[in-house]
Amino acid sequence: HKIATFMRKEGWDIEVLDYWLAFTDEEFKQFIKSRITNDTKFIGVSVTFGYKLELLARAQENLKWLKQEYPDVMIVAGSKMLVDIMVLPCDYYVCGYGEYGLIKLLKGEAVITEYQGLKTVMADRHHPCFPSKDLVVRYEDRDFIQPTDNLTLELSRGCKFKCKFCSYNAIGLKGDIDRDMKTLYTELKEIYEKLVVSSYHCADETVNDNTEKLRRAAEAIKK
Repeated sequence: HKIATFMRKEGWDIEVLDYWLAFTDEEFKQFIKSRITNDTKFIGVSVTFGYKLELLARAQENLKWLKQEYPDVMIVAGSKMLVDIMVLPCDYYVCGYGEYGLIKLLKGEAVITEYQGLKTVMADRHHPCFPSKDLVVRYEDRDFIQPTDNLTLELSRGCKFKCKFCSYNAIGLKGDIDRDMKTLYTELKEIYEKLVVSSYHCADETVNDNTEKLRRAAEAIKK
């Protein structure tokens, strides 16, 4: 949804299909056929943790079908780590915070790295979008967000620590890495008034890395 929010600001018409592997194969194909037009430029697959076993097999089959039916539509997989998406049959793989990397790819301006024959955009390295003050996420009616959903919230992007065991790229950052806290209240209020959602999980690398951040976030949430 963060990618969708960013792309919509850039003038793209983006639709998000959550829980795509919970659909039956027929439901998935019906949805795709009802959405893809001659103007469709790409299909994105967002993966938080790598698919395994039956889910992986279904994802692979669905993506193979997509490429067979719509060979001219680019398929882009995105995740924090390449290892979580490299087993999916896609045209390109965007790793890291992907807003800038994705739009650069679509404009033909991205730095492409070949890894085991896979065309990869290492976004955190070549097209970094951290830290970021604008971490607002906006939802549309067609996102079908339910009051019981648990939405993602970013209070900051990146981490000031640089732990040796950490495989993330946005670490060891200096200075102010927090979001614009003025937008936190308006984001929460807008979502509650429109969608009646009041439950979130924080996607920060380290939520409690900054006492001042927590204080200002608490003020916005309490308000």
